[in-house]
Amino acid sequence: MALEPQSAARSAALVDAENTLSLALTQAGDHPAVLRDLARVRSLRFDDAGALQAITQAAESTRLDAFDMLQIGHVYRDLGFADEAYAWAARAYAAWGRPPEDAVMQVYAQSTLTDDRARVLAQQAEAAMRARSFGEAHALFEQALSFVPGSVYLQDRLGASQRAIDKYGG
Repeated sequence: MALEPQSAARSAALVDAENTLSLALTQAGDHPAVLRDLARVRSLRFDDAGALQAITQAAESTRLDAFDMLQIGHVYRDLGFADEAYAWAARAYAAWGRPPEDAVMQVYAQSTLTDDRARVLAQQAEAAMRARSFGEAHALFEQALSFVPGSVYLQDRLGASQRAIDKYGG
């Protein structure tokens, strides 16, 4: 990755990496780390279909732990699948049994919102959540959802703001 994107050395290194990872799959065909690294290498080789196939296989592995889930989220994000990335990151934190890290989840959240109005409202809502103004945050998340009603991130955060209102008040 440190080599120039169009260099012959990088191309050769990526071919070697893909061959090594493919060989590793002959010994552990559903190993999530091998599959997600293979997805990254294929993506760097501009083989998007191959990358998607590898990350889909990783996601279907029966050997996933929370770390694998978060890493799968990273790969989905890098491949341009923001909603899947957010869902995998949220799943990882749920598996750990702890609330999501704001710094990590914000990267996913911002990449899921392509509508500028929704993004600004979500940023304001997140600031209201940090300020413990849960009623205001709830209203802002609702407004943002009016622009992107299918946003998993906004639906999750709307639910979180409602739980905060129920627990601490508005």
